[in-house]
Parts: sequence; C-alpha cells; structure tokens
Amino acid sequence: MKLDKAVFNFIEHELCNVEKYSKRLQDMDSISEISFTEIVSCAEAAHMWRIIRAAAKALEVLNEGHRKLYELLYVQNKPWQRTCAEMHVSERTFFRLRRELIVAVAANLGLANLWSGRDMQKRIPQEADSCRDTRANA
Repeated sequence: MKLDKAVFNFIEHELCNVEKYSKRLQDMDSISEISFTEIVSCAEAAHMWRIIRAAAKALEVLNEGHRKLYELLYVQNKPWQRTCAEMHVSERTFFRLRRELIVAVAANLGLANLWSGRDMQKRIPQEADSCRDTRANA
C-alpha cells in the first residue's frame, strides 16, 4: 500500500513524539474548571492519546523486528544506519520494516487508503459502466 508523502511524513513525525506524548499525558492535571486553555488541553490530549493508541495497536499486530525498529529509531532516536547495524538487517529490509510500521499506524488512524491501486483501477470502470447503464434505462 502506498501512502501519500505528507501522510507518511506526518506519521513518522508523530511516532517520534509518542514517548513525549505519554509523559505529557501523565503530567496533565485533571480538569476542574472549564476554561479556554483547558479545552485546548483536552483537544491536545485527545490527539496525543489517538497517536499513542494507534502506535500501540500497530506494534501489537506487527512482529518483533518492527518493535525493535520502533524502539531504536523512534524512541532512542538513532540514525537509520545505526539502526540497521544494531538490527543486523540490510537497508532494504530496514526501509520495508519502517514503511510497514508507518502504514499500520496510518491504518489505525484512518489515514491509509486500504484499497490498493490495482483494486481502484478495477473498480472505477465497473462503477462508471453501472452509472451509464442506469442513465440509459431512465
């Protein structure tokens, strides 16, 4: 599955912030009075919680290699070359694992198009034909 470049970059940026988000959520106090800053904090907390939950769900489904990549690349902030060396994988495998992790998180956030390009190409002409048939019958 191919993600839009902006979505890919957004998910990767958010994965870098998951640990920071976890700490911030723990530090937030409970809301006692409703004010503008607290409402903004609630929206921010909801966003952080969504990202954390999507990353956790993706890591549950994926294998140990993906979890190790997440730990080294996004938690420990190691460069990709160092991550490859510590995982004992090739560059190609590293980039495949990273792509699969990001796509899984995007799918959990509802940002991934779950149809592949071939499926879309097959469905569009059929849908267009069915539209023409209904217009011809009317």
